[in-house]
Amino acid sequence: MNVAYKGYKYMLNINSIKGSPTMFSRRVFEGLACGTPIISSYSKGIQRMFGDLVLIGETEASLEEKIHLLTTDEAVYQQKALEGIREVYHHHTYQHRLHLMLDKLGVHLERTPPAVTVLSVVHSQADIEAVQANFDRQAHPNKQLVLFATMFDGVTDCMNTYNTENCRIYTLSYMNHYPHIQEIVTTEWMSYMSSAHYYGEHYLTDLVLATEYTNAHVIGKKNYLEHAKDQLREVGGTRRLHICQ
Repeated sequence: MNVAYKGYKYMLNINSIKGSPTMFSRRVFEGLACGTPIISSYSKGIQRMFGDLVLIGETEASLEEKIHLLTTDEAVYQQKALEGIREVYHHHTYQHRLHLMLDKLGVHLERTPPAVTVLSVVHSQADIEAVQANFDRQAHPNKQLVLFATMFDGVTDCMNTYNTENCRIYTLSYMNHYPHIQEIVTTEWMSYMSSAHYYGEHYLTDLVLATEYTNAHVIGKKNYLEHAKDQLREVGGTRRLHICQ
């Protein structure tokens, strides 16, 4: 099924039941989870649950407009594909429904998101502030920051200032005392952020959600935004890159 859904540019969904706030086809969830944007006739349930994530049209002209948008604007297409994956894996898997059922029965289970340690090499206080801003921007809640600082002027003061509960700073040269990075990083997952780059709030979230459907040991994004001539240009595609061992 996932192969079939991923094999098409978009999915057309027709609803026979329009007025129900909850009843609509499961294929809407499945298509979104596969990164396939959906164009649909009206459904109260779809609109209530997904808002404008699913492109809804009631007239022939409206549906043609939605199809034209997805087939001509690659940025909109990639945004819808990524937002669909994020929405379903964040809120609408069988695991989420089972937890909801158990909650209604009075059985409350702790749900802790996977822990991630963000690593970065910094060469100045400005680098530290840039990485800290990227780290703080992340919506993923279960995260730690580890910085490796070169011996720049004021590095000692920075270590005293920026060492907090969620942030640790080590001098890069001192890392020779640790033969394995696992002696520093104790979380299951680790990531890297550069002080020269900007990371959106869902950067870690999207990568962590990918652990739900892949056994890969390395997960990355194939696209990034490049600033040139006063414009932002997307390079690559939003599909994640998985590397298995």
